Amino acid sequence: MSSRHGRTARHAPQRTTEQSIDSDQEISTLLGALEDADCRAILEATSDQALSASELCEVCDLSSSTGYRKVDKLTEAGLLEESIRLDSSGAHTSEYRLAVSDVEIDLEGGVELTVGTERTSPTAAAD
Repeated sequence: MSSRHGRTARHAPQRTTEQSIDSDQEISTLLGALEDADCRAILEATSDQALSASELCEVCDLSSSTGYRKVDKLTEAGLLEESIRLDSSGAHTSEYRLAVSDVEIDLEGGVELTVGTERTSPTAAAD
């Protein structure tokens, strides 16, 4: 299967897992990324498809330096997942996709975040 963004694999149905985050540093990093409007625009852009940093800059109307900085921030926070886009010409590019399906905040007994992730498993294409 190919598209304008290179080769992609078919994926099996998704399964959701949850991870609790209770470290103050991790909570601060994640909430800092979510409060940033540019970061939220990147998350929205990657919710449907994986995009390279340069594609994200174009779609989200960001300068290259800002776009790369925001992508690093989101990847560090665990909200974006990096993979390699294979191209038949041999030029491989990093691409980013949304790594979480939801974030829940529990304020009872202190701040705790729960991050839900939907994972897919690559499957072989049917002939």
